[in-house]
Amino acid sequence: MSHTDDLLLRFIAPAPEPCRYLGDVEIHQTLLSAPANYLDFLWQRLSAVADGSISLQLPEKQIFEDGPLQGDFRIMPCITLTNGVPFKTVKVVGTNLNQRIVPGQITVGKAMVLDPVENFVTHMADANLLSSLRTGACAALAMRSHHAGQGCLRIVGAGKVGTYTALLALETLAFSELRLTDRNQGRVQELAELLRHRHPGVAIKMVEPGAMARGEDVVVLTTTSEAPFFSPRHTDAPLVISLGADSRHQRELTDDWVSAAELCCESLDSMDYGDLLAWRDGGLLDGDLPTAWLARLAGRVSDDADAPGHQRQVFISTGSALMDNLTLNYLLAQL
Repeated sequence: MSHTDDLLLRFIAPAPEPCRYLGDVEIHQTLLSAPANYLDFLWQRLSAVADGSISLQLPEKQIFEDGPLQGDFRIMPCITLTNGVPFKTVKVVGTNLNQRIVPGQITVGKAMVLDPVENFVTHMADANLLSSLRTGACAALAMRSHHAGQGCLRIVGAGKVGTYTALLALETLAFSELRLTDRNQGRVQELAELLRHRHPGVAIKMVEPGAMARGEDVVVLTTTSEAPFFSPRHTDAPLVISLGADSRHQRELTDDWVSAAELCCESLDSMDYGDLLAWRDGGLLDGDLPTAWLARLAGRVSDDADAPGHQRQVFISTGSALMDNLTLNYLLAQL
């Protein structure tokens, strides 16, 4: 480097931006070190957002598709304002269907926390396990908000989201039986053995895909299905949670759920994806929007937390930047 170049670099040199990196392993260990505390934090913050104690800026997530069933990347910003202090986050994640460079991993990308005043990135986090964990947490909280946390739980899909849903539900709720379903028999057997070691008091069984099962209290769908496959005939569970149909080209629930259950979604932008998009475009919703989770939570928190709901309920999550924001907030508080 010449003396002139050295002088030029000194003249234009930027100040360093301090940034802490959080890897998948640290995120997993931190969030699962005290699962009940993590879920209680989310519940309290969601309740505060619902009743207006915490202000929220939640733009719709932007999805840029590579083509039908070829993958996409998503930009998911969120700001929560607590006691006048903003907590700013943005997640940039991709749906990796090719999996040549990063094999066996559908979700790739990073989540970032910004300085509340100067807006530089203070923390950069791997988004794979973070996204799966917060989705599992969303399912566990949906069970809590629907008063469904005991008896028999079935999880369809033994991937990362299904694994974290099982872990968080068994750690924080009171299920006595867990049924696991996946087309990959080796994977579902391995997950069953891992969970038996962690929860020897829970009866853990495997159910064939497509089976008509009875005696279930909650069913959680965590698949990558491109076509609707799960109908009201497949279970008698009063609560069904769909987590997998989070793009325009994915489906999990058959159309007859529209008339068979009360519909509830994580946020109203879920209307733009998956089953809700198909039902809306097909005219099946007749202008009736599903209940947004925060509105439901606000009603339960401020009015009657024990009010019974409809006989059958469907909760749909397509992924919300708010759950990323709250999870990152909790994560940083533990460091």
